[in-house]
Amino acid sequence: MIRPVQLKDASALSDLYNYYVINTTITFEETPINKEEMGNRIQNHSPEHHWMVVDLDNTLWGGVIGDDGKDGIELGHDTARGRIFSDIQAHILQLKKRGVFLAISSKNDEATAKEGFQHPCSTLK
Repeated sequence: MIRPVQLKDASALSDLYNYYVINTTITFEETPINKEEMGNRIQNHSPEHHWMVVDLDNTLWGGVIGDDGKDGIELGHDTARGRIFSDIQAHILQLKKRGVFLAISSKNDEATAKEGFQHPCSTLK
């Protein structure tokens, strides 16, 4: 289920976010933030600007596109695991139709990252 963020989510979100602050370069933060700061961000969030940033591998499809290729990823209703990723894509597509802006975050080069969207069962293009 995808739902709007709530103040009670601040602790879990700061833990999740801080992993990326500490271990990657995909945030603009240099130091971890505490749950109070995340709570402030939640309270000051403008509902007019919705963004969803997702990883690709094992998030939008099963497998690693750079290793498995378009034909090797799991997506579609032929397997239980593939069905899960198809359902995730369908939910994300519904968010897009409601006005949520979508973006991806991937360590793959652009051409490799885009291969997964060429899979015949991908609903996201």
